[in-house]
Amino acid sequence: MAVPQQSEHTHNPGRDAAMTKGRSKIPIDPVIVKTYKIGGSTVHIGSNFFAKTPEEKERVLRDFHEAGWKIVRKIQEQGGSI
Repeated sequence: MAVPQQSEHTHNPGRDAAMTKGRSKIPIDPVIVKTYKIGGSTVHIGSNFFAKTPEEKERVLRDFHEAGWKIVRKIQEQGGSI
């Protein structure tokens, strides 16, 4: 559903964030080394993309935890328990 706007957006040079094209760090053709079936999900482990630096490892761990807590909150909002 569209959100009604009071006025049209205008470009404000120097104040609008620039849009840049990002490149995915995930390889196009991963080399699958292990596959797991967990419930109705299939998880493929690719050997050609692993976090290599401490910063990358920390980001992956943080993203993993954020996703997990998002799932927990959604289940709780729907009346389920964890």
